[in-house]
Amino acid sequence: MGRTRRCSGPGAMKLVSWYEVAPGPRPLNSVLGTKERTMDPETIGLVGAVVGSAVAVLGGVIGTRFSIKNTKGPRERAFAIKGSIICWVFVVAFVVGMWLIPQP
Repeated sequence: MGRTRRCSGPGAMKLVSWYEVAPGPRPLNSVLGTKERTMDPETIGLVGAVVGSAVAVLGGVIGTRFSIKNTKGPRERAFAIKGSIICWVFVVAFVVGMWLIPQP
């Protein structure tokens, strides 16, 4: 049998628990050495409105494309195209009408 050493001298390693090793993520401003940056609520609202509108229009375009693509015959395709045009005209007219209403 070999000799057994005890790890109790001045060079012995200390056992630590997991939360002492990894205390958690540091805030980004302390990592980058910059001041805290915040966005105005008006800017957040504007970004949300623009991104939300773009996603809505893209969804409408994709839905229109697939509804026309998935028709079974030429008469049904013509009906889907006419219905899509009428729907898009009403949606655009509604949005333009909302922009033209004066604010109180």
